[in-house]
Amino acid sequence: MKIGVSACLIGVKCNFNGADLLSDFIEKLRSVSEVELIHFCPEDSVFGTPRPNLRIVGGNGYDVLDGKAHVIDENGKDVTKKQIEGAISFLNLLKLEKIECAILMDGSPSCGSNVLLKEENWPAGGFKQGTGVSAALLQRNGIRVFSSFDQNSISRFLSSVLNKFGVQEGLKDLKDMPKFKALFLEG
Repeated sequence: MKIGVSACLIGVKCNFNGADLLSDFIEKLRSVSEVELIHFCPEDSVFGTPRPNLRIVGGNGYDVLDGKAHVIDENGKDVTKKQIEGAISFLNLLKLEKIECAILMDGSPSCGSNVLLKEENWPAGGFKQGTGVSAALLQRNGIRVFSSFDQNSISRFLSSVLNKFGVQEGLKDLKDMPKFKALFLEG
């Protein structure tokens, strides 16, 4: 089974600051013989690395695709068109590879599936609930998107489609994590 994955999660140094966001969970998936990870970074493909930090302003990735919100870099430049180009490149790769699901880095204006960086208080700013541009485009095109932090859901999904993949006990999803609950579910 081929799965799309944010390149930063497998150790590619393509985060905006030139770092990776290597995931131990994704590393374990790489060792499963029935799984092939096809990696891509929508932002690196159009902006390069390193690059200015980006935020979605005025909504989420769906709103960007519908022309109701914009992607702005930390210097105030509107980079919406390029952000959409990167998302389309990612979608085209996944279609070419006949991929039906992707594991993406949450928090990213491209790959966020549950969480985005807030548009205020650069460079940090905190978080808001929402979906990134690439995640929204993939979902609109029938590709199932998982947050890299939804390890329990990923494990259960893979066990339902791969006979040899057993559900890994003790894994949690983003919504089970105390920080997510405190930010978005409590109060």
